[in-house]
Amino acid sequence: MRVLHFVPSLKAVMDSAVMGYKAALFEAMARCADVMVLTMRGSGPVGNVKVLTCPSSVSLPWRMRRFFNGRLAEFRPDIVHIHACWSVAAYCAFLECRRKGIPVVVTLDRQLEDWHVRRRYWLCKLPALLLFQHRMLSRVGALHFVCGQEFSRFSSFGWHPSLKAGVSLNARTVVIEPFSLSAGESADDMCRRMLSFYRKVVDSDPFGRMDISQLKVEDTLLAIGMWGVSTSSGSLGAPDAMKCLDAEAWRRICLHAYDEGILDYVAYGMKALGIGMPFADVGAVERFSPVPAGNGGVGFAPGNRDSGGTKDGAAVPGLEDALCAEVSAFLAGIRRGVVRRADFVRLCQTLRSADYDEDAVCCRLGRLGLLSDAARLMQIMKERYGLTEGYMFTDPLDDRRTGVLRRKLFKSKIQ
Repeated sequence: MRVLHFVPSLKAVMDSAVMGYKAALFEAMARCADVMVLTMRGSGPVGNVKVLTCPSSVSLPWRMRRFFNGRLAEFRPDIVHIHACWSVAAYCAFLECRRKGIPVVVTLDRQLEDWHVRRRYWLCKLPALLLFQHRMLSRVGALHFVCGQEFSRFSSFGWHPSLKAGVSLNARTVVIEPFSLSAGESADDMCRRMLSFYRKVVDSDPFGRMDISQLKVEDTLLAIGMWGVSTSSGSLGAPDAMKCLDAEAWRRICLHAYDEGILDYVAYGMKALGIGMPFADVGAVERFSPVPAGNGGVGFAPGNRDSGGTKDGAAVPGLEDALCAEVSAFLAGIRRGVVRRADFVRLCQTLRSADYDEDAVCCRLGRLGLLSDAARLMQIMKERYGLTEGYMFTDPLDDRRTGVLRRKLFKSKIQ
C-alpha cells in the first residue's frame, strides 16, 4: 500500500510531546508500506521515511493545489492521511485528492475540543468553518480520533461549542490511541492497526480508484454474464487489459460490482474466462457503510404528467404503459443519483425480452417530453451494457446532453 502523510508543520510535530509519536509511527509504517511525508515546514530526516518539503513559494491556495496535484501524480498513493484540522493547505490537499478519487483520512489531534474552538472563534474558527472546515469534515473518507473522549465530543460537534448537533458530521470514524499513551503497545502495533484502518477506508470506496481499463474490464465481464458474449462497444480491448490487472485492481472491480448489485454477472463472466475470484466472500470484507446516494425526492408515477394515450387518442396497452412508467422513473432516478448498475441490467433485460409496441412507447414518451432523454439512455445502454439497436424502442442519441448524462453517472459512482 502506498500512503501519503500530509503534515503542515513537521517541525511542530517533532517538537511536541503529545504528537511526537507520529515520527515513530511513520518509521514503523515505512518498513511495511511505501510511505511519503509531505510537509510545509520540515525539520530534517525522519528515519528511512521519504520527506518532501513544499517550497516557500507555495503559499497561495491555487499554487498549493497545483503543487499537491503534481505530488499526487508522481507518488500515486492509495490513500492520503492528513494530520491537520484548521489548515487551508490541508483543505487544498483534500480537494485535489477528491478530484482524483483518492480516499482521505484526517487525524484531528483534539483540535475540535471546546477550549480550542472558542479560542479566536469569531476571527478564525467561524470563518474557517464556513469556508472549508465543515465541508471537509463531512466529506472525507474517514476520521481518526486519538481517544474515546475526542470521538464522543465530535458526535455532537456543531457550529459553536455551545450548540450541540443532533447528527454527527461524519459516521466513518475510528479510535486508535497513540502507542505512547497505551501501556504495552509499540509503534509496530499501532502501525498494523492503522494499516487495517486504511484498508477498510480504501475498500469502502472502490470506484474512486478504478481507471478506464478497469471500467472496461467490468463492462466486458458484465456483458458476458448478461448475454453470454462480450457485445459492449465500450469494452473493446478489455481482454488485453485483464492480463495487466493486479490483485488490487481485481479487488476494486469485485467490490464495485458488489455495491452495484451485479456481482453475480461479473462472477459468471470471470468464470467463463477462467479467472478466479480474488476472495471467497466479497460481502464479508470489512468496510464502512456506504454514503447514501441522491437527495431523495418523489419518483415518477404513471399518469403524473399525462393521462396516457397515443397520438390518435387510443389508450396505450398495459405493457407499453408500464414500460413508459419504468423508463420515466429510471430517468428521474438518474437525476437524483439513486440508480445502480443492477437497475440498468434489469431494464436491458426487460427491453430485450418484452413483446411491446415500440411506436406506442415512443408516442407516449414524446407526449411526456422524455423521448430525447430516453434516446440518450439507449446510447448509454448500447455503450456499457451491450444492448443492440434491434431491442431499442428508439434510435440512440449521442449529443452534448448525452455527455452530461455520462458525467452524472460517473459522479454517482455508477460507471
